[in-house]
Amino acid sequence: MCKGVITDIANDVVMPILEGDLNDKIQTFSKKINGEGPDTWLYPLGKKFNDLSINMTMPSAPFSAKDSDLIKIYFDGLFTKADKKTVGSIAGI
Repeated sequence: MCKGVITDIANDVVMPILEGDLNDKIQTFSKKINGEGPDTWLYPLGKKFNDLSINMTMPSAPFSAKDSDLIKIYFDGLFTKADKKTVGSIAGI
């Protein structure tokens, strides 16, 4: 009997609260993603670098290597000018 009551409470009370909270967080995250523009991930490097900006988007998610405390992060690394035309990559500049 006790197991049935606990299951009913979990299904009828706890799960709807968790689902609502999770749905709210997903909606908030979706709004942030939808608000991104072409300049969202550009980081300006300033006059020292001819007013270039570097594109900081990631081609893959960060990950940690097995048996290591390091986190590997890869960035697109393309340089752009104010008119958003790519002028080179990290390797090319």
